[in-house]
Amino acid sequence: MRRLLWLVVLLAACLPAPSQRNLRPAGSPDVVVMGFSGRCASLPVVGDGCNPPFDNYGYLDDEVFPRSTTPRQTAQTVVGVFRELGYSVEYFDVSAFLYAHTSGISRQQEPGYLEAEGYLKRVYEYWIRGFENPTRVVLLAHSHGTVWASLLAWNHPEVRFDYFIYLDAICSFWDTDNMRNNRIIQDYYDARGLRRPFPLNEDEGGGPCKVVAVPGLPAKQDLNDVVPPNVGVGLEVVSRSPLNLAPVNFIHDDDPDYRLDGSKTRLFRFQSREDHSSVTAQGSDAMRWVVAQIRARD
Repeated sequence: MRRLLWLVVLLAACLPAPSQRNLRPAGSPDVVVMGFSGRCASLPVVGDGCNPPFDNYGYLDDEVFPRSTTPRQTAQTVVGVFRELGYSVEYFDVSAFLYAHTSGISRQQEPGYLEAEGYLKRVYEYWIRGFENPTRVVLLAHSHGTVWASLLAWNHPEVRFDYFIYLDAICSFWDTDNMRNNRIIQDYYDARGLRRPFPLNEDEGGGPCKVVAVPGLPAKQDLNDVVPPNVGVGLEVVSRSPLNLAPVNFIHDDDPDYRLDGSKTRLFRFQSREDHSSVTAQGSDAMRWVVAQIRARD
């Protein structure tokens, strides 16, 4: 019997020790959704009568449509589908501005690109880097917000973005808002000697519009029409054509998304019947398509 016990001990000593798994901290979210709102409407006939970009605010979370009592709840729709699929989710709301500012529309402090970048760096450091089960990151963006979200993805190739949801990506007026008429943004970087997240002056290479060359296409593309390689799936929603001018909100994304190599690998496009603002509504055809695409892949 004593020999048998020694044999068991020796055999146990020869077995490899169980490896310790490197899992992210308990309580950290499975999915992080970062929502980038766009430009507030600057004409009273179509919206808020605001002063963009200084009054831009995060409307994807709880914005109420002008002349309506129905919340958009764009973010709630995307967060909700991941929760229905069994994931824990954290949401971060971003306005279309370089840094945190007080919007004259929302009358509250609105996080901007720099706050989003700081948040993403913390997510990467605490919940992604080196873990077997990293937190997944999803970009949700509308209109001008797609430019800011694209800058975030291009500037952080170390992060994988599982989905980039482009809701009617628009570059029109972005340069005017953020390059030519906004000395606050330029002074912010110049005074601190910081590297800008995008070139602000034409002699520095132009802004994020028409800056990326794609093989097979004749001209340079808008930054938000070229999906970076660290994005897994691109879901592109396009509002109805401006040829249909009713209602007044006729802004429209007319450029399809491509990869850097000119392909459309894992890029999916939906032509909506809704206008530029309505594609963000919780019950819209556009958001139902987004939800269906996520459900089909997760």
